[in-house]
Amino acid sequence: MKISKQIYIFTLLTVSSLVYAQSTVVACPPNSFTATAGVGSVDLSWQNPGFYYGTPELSTKDSSYYTGSIDNIAGVLTDTSKIKSINQQVGWATFDISSLPPSQLPLSVEFNFYVYDTNWPYWCVTHVASNPLTANLQDLYNDIIEGFGSYGANDYGTFDEASDFSVGSYSYQLIGSIIEDISNAADTSNWFTLGIVDYDFVENGEYYISLEGWNEPNPPTLTVTYGDGTRSVVPAVPHPGVTSSDISTYKNNVLSGQEEAHEPEKHEVNIELSERTDDDCSSAYKYYIFMDGDTIAYTAARDLTVNNLTIGQEYCFYATAEYREYDSTGTLIAITYSDPSDTACVSPVEFLLCPPENFSSIHTYSVIELLWSPPFTAGYVEHWGADWNMIPLPDRIGIRGVAAGEQHLAYLHSDSTVSIWPEGAWLQPGPEINHDVVQVAAGLNFTIGLRADGTLFGYGQSADGQADPPAGLDSVVAVSAGWRHTLALLEDSTVVAWGYNFNGQTDVPDTLKDVVAVSAGYVHSLVLLSDGTIMEWGASGWGEEQDSIGNTLTNIIAISAGRDHNLALKSD
Repeated sequence: MKISKQIYIFTLLTVSSLVYAQSTVVACPPNSFTATAGVGSVDLSWQNPGFYYGTPELSTKDSSYYTGSIDNIAGVLTDTSKIKSINQQVGWATFDISSLPPSQLPLSVEFNFYVYDTNWPYWCVTHVASNPLTANLQDLYNDIIEGFGSYGANDYGTFDEASDFSVGSYSYQLIGSIIEDISNAADTSNWFTLGIVDYDFVENGEYYISLEGWNEPNPPTLTVTYGDGTRSVVPAVPHPGVTSSDISTYKNNVLSGQEEAHEPEKHEVNIELSERTDDDCSSAYKYYIFMDGDTIAYTAARDLTVNNLTIGQEYCFYATAEYREYDSTGTLIAITYSDPSDTACVSPVEFLLCPPENFSSIHTYSVIELLWSPPFTAGYVEHWGADWNMIPLPDRIGIRGVAAGEQHLAYLHSDSTVSIWPEGAWLQPGPEINHDVVQVAAGLNFTIGLRADGTLFGYGQSADGQADPPAGLDSVVAVSAGWRHTLALLEDSTVVAWGYNFNGQTDVPDTLKDVVAVSAGYVHSLVLLSDGTIMEWGASGWGEEQDSIGNTLTNIIAISAGRDHNLALKSD
C-alpha cells in the first residue's frame, strides 16, 4: 500500500539580507484556485500564473539526440520516442537549447509534458549530465537515477502524485539547481537532458508513469522565462527514422573507437510566440497556502491535501505566489509576493457520493441494455486449502479486504463494515461497533477490526482476552491477530499486545521503538523496524535457526509470521 504524506515547511525570509533592484516581475496571484471537499479533508489546486504553452513546428534534419527509455535489467534501449519509467526502466528527454542566451540565468524553467499511461506514480525529474547517445548503458542508467526522490535537493523536483493521478497534459515548475544547470549548458552546448524516474522500483511494475516523446502527438517542451521578460519554448529534439538496433550499433562503434561521434545537424524549429506585454504574468517560484487566514503550507507544487478537518465545518482557503529575481551572476536580488488568489470555501464531508462506474451499453436491433457497476466494487473472493466446512464460498462483491482465521473468514466491505463467514453460530457484529472499518484481522475464533479513528473492536471467542482490546486504546495504525493473541501498532511506532501469553508472545520488549509493521504468529510475535531489521519474541521452539536467520536480515520491507515459520521480503 502506498501511503501519501504531506510535509509542511515553514520559512522565515530575512528581507534585509537582499539587495533589491527595480523589479521586472509581474507578480500575479495563482490562477484557478479551487477547493474540493473530501472525507474529513479538502483537496486544493491552482495554476501557475506564468504558465505558457508554445506550439513548436519542427522541420528537422538528421539528429543524434532523442527521447527514449532504458531497461537496467535487460541492459537495452527500449524506445526511441516514448519516455517510460516502471520498475528498473527509466526515461529521458533531450531538448534543443541552442536558442537560449548564454551566460544568463533564467527566472524559471517549466517542464511541459503529456502523460499517456500511469498508475499512482511517485516520480521525479533528474539532471542527466551524459549524452544519452554515447554513454555506456549502465552509466546512463546510473546518471538518470542519481539524486532521485530528494525533493529538489539533488533532483529537479519530486512529485508524489495522488492515487487518482491520470493521463493528460501537465506543466510542472522545476526546482533545485535547474536554473544554474541549464544556464551553464547554454554556455557550452546546444542540448540539455532531463531524466524521468518513477522511484517505487516495484518488481511487479504496479506503479509507473509514461510520457509522450518527440514522435507523439504531444511532445515535451521546456518553457524558460528570463527576468527581462523574454521567454523561450524549448522542444524535445526528434530522432526520426532510427531504431533501437541502429542506436545500439552506433553507440557500440563509438565506445569501441570504430566510429567518431558525429555532431547533429541544426534543427529548423519554428515557434510562434506572441510578444510579452507589460501585463503578462511572470512564472511563480513557490506558493503560500492559507486556511482561515493562517499559513498552513509553503510549496512549489500546485496542489495540496489538508487532512484531519472537522466534518461539516466550513474552511476558507487562498494562496499567494512568491517570485524571485536573479542578476547575471546568479545572485538573488529580489523577492516579490502577489496579492491573494480568489478565496475558496468548502466543508469536508462524512462520505463521498460517487457516480456509477464502468457505464456501458449493449444494443441489438430493437433493444438497448445498459450496464454499470457500483463505485468502489472489487473482484470476487476465492479460497483453497482444507475445507473446514467452508465450501462453497458465498458470492461476495465489493470486498476491500479479507482476513482468514483458523475456521472463519472476515470480509471488509466497500461500505467500511465487516461480515463473518460461515454465519451459523457466528452472529454478525452489531452496528454500534461495526462501522468505519479500514483493516480487519482474524485469529483462532475471533476477529479484530481497526476503525478510521484509530480505535479497535473485537468480536468472537475471547477466553484469553484476545478479542478485548485494552480500554482507551487509540491511535492504532495497524493490527495483526495470531492464534490467541493480538498486536497493535500505534502511530508513535510502539506496539501494544494482549491475549494468551503462555510463551511470552504478548511481552513487548520495554525498549521496542521505531516499529513500522507487526505480524502475530501462532505463539510468537514478529515486528519490522524502520531500519529494515526485524525483532521476534515469544516461542521459538522449532530450533535456533529461525532466530539466527532473523538476526542477520537487513533491508526488509515486509514481514509475515506463520505458525512455525516467518517470511521476510527484502528490498531487492
